[in-house]
Amino acid sequence: MLILAFDTATGGCGLAVLDGDRVLAQRREAMSRGQAEVLIPWIGEALAEIGLIPADISAIASTTGPGAFTGIRIGLAAARGLALALEKPGIGIGCFDVFAAMAGKDTDCPLLVAVESKRAELYLEARYQGDRQQQALAPADTAKWLNTIDTGGKPWHLIGDGVDRLVKDLDPALVAGCEQTLPDPVILARLAQERLTAGTDPADVVAQNPLNPIYIRPADAKPARAARVWLADTDA
Repeated sequence: MLILAFDTATGGCGLAVLDGDRVLAQRREAMSRGQAEVLIPWIGEALAEIGLIPADISAIASTTGPGAFTGIRIGLAAARGLALALEKPGIGIGCFDVFAAMAGKDTDCPLLVAVESKRAELYLEARYQGDRQQQALAPADTAKWLNTIDTGGKPWHLIGDGVDRLVKDLDPALVAGCEQTLPDPVILARLAQERLTAGTDPADVVAQNPLNPIYIRPADAKPARAARVWLADTDA
């Protein structure tokens, strides 16, 4: 099964092509903007280098957020377009899931995923013993929230592209380890592959893992007042 996976939801752009256990292509670069200009060329270059054409791909996977609003939409638009054009499954995987998989299962520490929002707050997910809690918080407010979660005194393992900004405001006693990193597109591809192979019907897997955006907070942009009035009138 050939999986094409990419991430543009965070502070970079990443791409991987996976064939079973083999990584055929991978690329990941930090960039604050410009993902829309590089993603499609990267896909074309990667496929050409390994002697494939788009029709050879079995499924497409993209991160769905949370992250940067524009970045999320870039990846999802590309994934939806490719899935539709190629008539292949399109799988959406949340950034929290990708980062958690990158952290692995080797530690019994509570896991805190910190995703950069490019705003005052970070997008956070705390995971411990099967429980998952999400918040959008400023780094200075995070310790108070973490102290409401019973971990039996165990410190947190931090991972994500927002870790560097977060850790400055945390008591070192709360932190077991830190990984400042972008989502790994190979891990993204493997998660998509696992979900596709675990399901009996690809359509069910697609329905359970849609290419829909995950936003922890609403967008700052709002419709103009005149547009809102017009929409209200048309709904009447």
